[in-house]
Amino acid sequence: MLVISCGGERLFSKAAKPMPGSITSLVSSLWFRLRQLGVDHGDEREPNLLWNARERQLVCIDFEWAKIADRKQEEERRREQRWEWKRKHTAEMHRAGGGRHRWTTALASRSSLREGGHRRGRYRR
Repeated sequence: MLVISCGGERLFSKAAKPMPGSITSLVSSLWFRLRQLGVDHGDEREPNLLWNARERQLVCIDFEWAKIADRKQEEERRREQRWEWKRKHTAEMHRAGGGRHRWTTALASRSSLREGGHRRGRYRR
């Protein structure tokens, strides 16, 4: 548990100025990061966010309804995200230049060098 005396001012109060213009993206990335860490806040509303002007960062408060996400569900969700990323990345690579990745070809040529060949001739034994 972390207890602090003053985390900041209410997010949209006059005292909370100056704030960055991209506050909406900061708010959404804060909630997203909490979910990534396996925390379901349970009360994702504006009153539960403070702006710390000295540190220039958002502070999330009021974890009364928060829960730790089910580990199995979270692992499955992450596995699906990785699979989706791999599928998307592979499709992009195929569109960009077809079949094999450049690094795969480079690795294949390096492994053939280890099998006995060398750029300047055979290894001396």
